[in-house]
Amino acid sequence: YEATNSRHRAVWNLFDIFRLEELEVEVVKALPPYRKDFYHVSFKRSPTNSSVFINADRFENRRDYIVFSSPEHIYSWYRDANTKGFVFFFKEEFLACDILSEFPFFKVTESNLFKLEQAEAEKLIGYCQMILAEFRSTNSYKVQITHSMVLALLYYCKSLYERYRSNEKDQPRSLIILNQYQ
Repeated sequence: YEATNSRHRAVWNLFDIFRLEELEVEVVKALPPYRKDFYHVSFKRSPTNSSVFINADRFENRRDYIVFSSPEHIYSWYRDANTKGFVFFFKEEFLACDILSEFPFFKVTESNLFKLEQAEAEKLIGYCQMILAEFRSTNSYKVQITHSMVLALLYYCKSLYERYRSNEKDQPRSLIILNQYQ
C-alpha cells in the first residue's frame, strides 16, 4: 500500500497505520471514486474543508468522526492540508474473523460514518496512538500486540455503533434521513 503521491509505503501488506498530518503537503488532496481490496478506518479530527463519499452518501466538513469502509464500498474523498487524524488499513487475513458479521459497520448496507462525542474522540486518539507506537516499535511481538489493539479499537467502535443504532430506533424515520444530510 502507499498513500497516493506520497513517500509513505506500508511495511507490511496486511496492515498499515499513519497520521494524516505526517503526509507530505504535496500529497493528493482528492481521490475520485474507487474500490480497494482492504478494509479502511479513518478517524479525522479537524476537517475544515473536507468531504467523504461512501457509495451514494456525501459527508462534508465533519469534525471528530470515524469512517469505516470495506472492499465492497465505492469510496472517494477530498481533504485540505490541515486535516488531522489517523488512517489504518488491513486485509481480512489480519483479523482472521468474519469481519462483516462481527463488525457490521463495515457493511455496505449500514451506517459507515459516525460523529463522536469529545470523550469518545479522546479515547479513540488514545487507541490510535498506542496502535501506531506499537506497530512502529521493535518489539518482537508487535504484530500480535497490534492485532489485539486493533480488535480492541474495533470492539469499542462496535459499542458506539450499537448505541448509535439503538438511539436511531427511537427517532422518526424523517429525522434519521435528515440527520444523514447535515
